[in-house]
Amino acid sequence: MRGIGTRTAGLAPLRLIEWAAVLASPAVAFAALQVRRMAPVDMIDPWFYTAYAQHGGDLIVRNEAQGYNWTRLGFILPARLCYLAFGALGGFYTFRYLLALLAVIPAYLLLRSLFGRGAGAVAVVAILSSPVVLVAWGADYPDSAAVSYLVAGTCWLAFAAARPRSRTVLVIAAGVVLTLALHCQFVVAPLVLAAVIAYAIAGVLGRDVRRTLVDIGLLAAALVAVTAVLMLISKLWLGQWNIIGPNYRGYLALQKPGQLPHWHSANRRWALYVPYLLVPPAVIAAWMVLRLRRPRTAAPAIVVGISATLGGAAYYVIQFLGQTSTLEYHLYSSMLWSGTLLLSAVVIAEAGAPLLRRRPTGWVPAAMAGAAPLAWSLALPSPRFSVWPWGFVLAAVAVAAVAGTTLLRRSAVVAGVCTAAVVASLLVLTVVPATTPRLPDRTGLPLGEYSVILGHPNGPEVDYYAVASMVHTVAPPAEHPGDKLILWWPTPGRLNNFFSVVSAQYWSRHSALLPGMPDFTAIDGRKLRSYNPTHMMLLSLTGREFRAARAALRFAGWQTSVLRTVTLSHGGLQLDVQTIAVRRHNA
Repeated sequence: MRGIGTRTAGLAPLRLIEWAAVLASPAVAFAALQVRRMAPVDMIDPWFYTAYAQHGGDLIVRNEAQGYNWTRLGFILPARLCYLAFGALGGFYTFRYLLALLAVIPAYLLLRSLFGRGAGAVAVVAILSSPVVLVAWGADYPDSAAVSYLVAGTCWLAFAAARPRSRTVLVIAAGVVLTLALHCQFVVAPLVLAAVIAYAIAGVLGRDVRRTLVDIGLLAAALVAVTAVLMLISKLWLGQWNIIGPNYRGYLALQKPGQLPHWHSANRRWALYVPYLLVPPAVIAAWMVLRLRRPRTAAPAIVVGISATLGGAAYYVIQFLGQTSTLEYHLYSSMLWSGTLLLSAVVIAEAGAPLLRRRPTGWVPAAMAGAAPLAWSLALPSPRFSVWPWGFVLAAVAVAAVAGTTLLRRSAVVAGVCTAAVVASLLVLTVVPATTPRLPDRTGLPLGEYSVILGHPNGPEVDYYAVASMVHTVAPPAEHPGDKLILWWPTPGRLNNFFSVVSAQYWSRHSALLPGMPDFTAIDGRKLRSYNPTHMMLLSLTGREFRAARAALRFAGWQTSVLRTVTLSHGGLQLDVQTIAVRRHNA
């Protein structure tokens, strides 16, 4: 392995340029690829975590710590720190930039140490241009943080396998970020376990079993220590220390016969229409082809390869033989791309080795890895296709191209053609929209639509996010456990998604009347009596319905008093909010 810290006075300016480029790479990629400023969200789940990051303490009091969303502290805590420091939008983008650096810096160092700077650039480009990762970073679901934690943790374990002097520090650092990944989303557990097993296998192959056992102990200690710290922070901030029990109870609830059909399809045929699920198997198969022809592999590459293979196998087994939607729910499957992207960078670097070894062509693989998504960002929308036949054809092309680099004469031309084929095939598999036929016994979970994250920078999501983030600032603070708040708004029409976003700030399923204000229905009356709130927030795009809404509430037997009326706006979006105190006449 080439030393990362080689100190050569004459290379100081070059090193400064190198690190400036790495640190600026997220901003450059964001601009060059015209990345959507926020990912389009097809479910309201991410907005729950926006709410807990911005006003979680208040929500805990109102909801009396019900549910498990508030326990995802691996995401919520750093997101809250960024929110407090830079505001809603500033905090969102600052956190994403940090998450991008957390992924690309270790990946760059790892690939540079194995194959040189050109390969390090391949890793950076692969991560920053991946539609799957960009969609994950583009919303507040905890997979956005988990995917970066997984990349960093895997890279640090890979380094530890070949660096005896800094092994302890690297293992502890890996243990910290992998534990944070676990506290983002419990579905990440198979991927964390896969990384640890891969590291253990590398240790056994390196005949260093005793030290490997010590390192496993350090990882376990980091798990306990980080969890204890998060529990302490949760107690001090949210008044709750048990951040494990709610996750376990939530998992059991999702596995109940009544819930399972909503979250896991009994019909497996849905997978035949989702081409991007062929990417992890194709990358793993390509890596195995390389190993068959060139079995000698550096320990860090072994960690990356085995980790991605075991993690991918686990996710596919759990989906198709188990009852958890590790692949069907794209907010879960996105975390699988942490290992997939690292391994794809290794595969591209090995396939393009003749190019990387020559100074004039050393940056060609990275340029190819960037040219494909750049071309897509400028291209017209493509037709949809399914796994059969075109998905399998493209996956086979990627594997065959890698095989070609091992079977044909190892020339720069062959390496260039094969590298281009690999990059293009994997990208097209990812970004081409999946067909979505109606199938029996299939859930309503949306598939990942990765075709719109590149080349479509503008969307309504930023305005939605900014305005929704202001709502809690005009809400009355919760004064006691169960001090409930309920929302009500008119029939939304074209802005239905926006009102769902706003209501998710207070958990829409439990704390919102049916849209249609000021028409107060019998269902609304039952909901209001059952929920028995102390305050209501009336939402409107014009504010014209507020007077009639209060009159309807009084007619239904509720006393009302206006506390505050404000107008929230960002960009072209405006929302009028009226906060009222409510009390039943006979209460």
